[in-house]
Amino acid sequence: MKKHLLCIALLAAGLVGAKAEAATWEFTYQGFLDVQTGTFRPDMTLTGRFDGTDVNRDGIIALDELTYFKADHYTLIEWVVDWPGGPSRPGGCANEWTPWLRCLIPQFSYDLKGNLDFHVEHWGNDEYVSGWGGTMRTGQFIYTYRYGGMYESEYQYDWTSETTFTISPAPVPEPGAAMLWLSGAGLVAAALRRRGK
Repeated sequence: MKKHLLCIALLAAGLVGAKAEAATWEFTYQGFLDVQTGTFRPDMTLTGRFDGTDVNRDGIIALDELTYFKADHYTLIEWVVDWPGGPSRPGGCANEWTPWLRCLIPQFSYDLKGNLDFHVEHWGNDEYVSGWGGTMRTGQFIYTYRYGGMYESEYQYDWTSETTFTISPAPVPEPGAAMLWLSGAGLVAAALRRRGK
């Protein structure tokens, strides 16, 4: 019986201590309102991935605790090169090399209970007249535009009450929840011990 209780205690301690470990999360938002047509698009998705460590153990992955972040097809934090063969630097924002794309992350937070909040912006232009840009704000909208020559486009998708959110791995239980679980397991163990006697 003592072995069982020790295993339960170690498991609970692992749940509590998991906050300080580096991890990778993948997320999906699905179902958005197409502002141009006024119709809800259940097939529209926004996917992404981020890596981080809860360095200060406050239960939140903050912007300065991120090591990688990608939303849609924009990679917003990684080591990139300014030109082919050039030196690498952090903070790039394209999955293909281009010297004209810039990104900004004014806001990012993920609390380990499962609440993700970010605001990212991207913009740029080529050496001619083409330009592009956009903004993503969780819970609000995804806005993108392109212009140049004969090609121009603009679209906006808004979050609605029907927009779903999934994240993997699943949120980590709070320390209090882990302790409650441990207490409950202890009561069950005690009841089983009495029944055995």
